[in-house]
Amino acid sequence: ALFNQIITAVNGKENASDSLVHAFIIKTEKVQPTAKSEWQLAVSQFALGNIKDGMKGLSRSIQLDSNQAISYFSLAQIQHHLLEEEEEKITARYFGEQPTPSYQTHLNKADSVYKEIISNYRKALKQVPDLHMAAYNLGNVLAENRQFEEAIPQYSVAIISNPSFAEAFYNRGQIYLLL
Repeated sequence: ALFNQIITAVNGKENASDSLVHAFIIKTEKVQPTAKSEWQLAVSQFALGNIKDGMKGLSRSIQLDSNQAISYFSLAQIQHHLLEEEEEKITARYFGEQPTPSYQTHLNKADSVYKEIISNYRKALKQVPDLHMAAYNLGNVLAENRQFEEAIPQYSVAIISNPSFAEAFYNRGQIYLLL
């Protein structure tokens, strides 16, 4: 479902199975890879549960075209999703206990990953400034990191790009209440 969200958020019409078919055609016909074909292959890898191969595909896509907003957006989405899954496991494991060295290591790693996620969303928005899902997700990541003043403009970009985006209105309002 996450992978279909990535595709829908960016171009609104392809789904993961379409990307899988396109990626298969590209690989079997020995066509010169493009940034988009590498992105399509990466999405198909994610859909098949091959996270490492999908991440490599996104990296190849970005290497082929550093202006590939969809690849930065997808990379940030996947990184955030994986980090949230890991945090749920860690929290369940250490809930109610004093922080241990391994928990502190996780926190340090999470901080580094959050910085990379923020950077990837910003790169996507630099290429496509009105990509409302990237702005919204960047706002969420900033809010999760208690960077409230920076989150508000991101929600505003999402709202301007998609005036019926109720979640962005709600999250922006929640941030205003916290300030």
